[in-house]
Amino acid sequence: MTTLFLHLKERDKALELAKRGLDLNPSQPFLHYRASLRYGAMKMFEEARREKDIALELSRESYPHFKSLADVTIAYFEGDKPTVRMLLPQLEAHLGGMMGVQAVEIAGFYFWLEEHEKGVRMARAFICPKRTSPRNAQRG
Repeated sequence: MTTLFLHLKERDKALELAKRGLDLNPSQPFLHYRASLRYGAMKMFEEARREKDIALELSRESYPHFKSLADVTIAYFEGDKPTVRMLLPQLEAHLGGMMGVQAVEIAGFYFWLEEHEKGVRMARAFICPKRTSPRNAQRG
């Protein structure tokens, strides 16, 4: 639901819902990560980093790769293309799974970086997973 409000540019409502989720279950790392995304979209970077750090601490043992996703996302919101470019290979190594990243998300970062060929390959891996494996999409 918070994603819907975010896409509708109702960022205050999205953040309010994210905070409600945290009130109900403060030990859930994914909720802290989602709150981090909401803060980042609102250019509230200090709060975004705080929520990211909480999510990382809560998920450290269960999802060690989660740090790469969180770091890329914060860099994206800050407009830091060199950092996003540097961290994308780490994301590609952890495609799918719980708290993992999907090929379509990586494609979006490549399109943002204007690396369209890589973006198309990752998008195809998401759309046609049986014909184009994510591992094949990572090449190039």
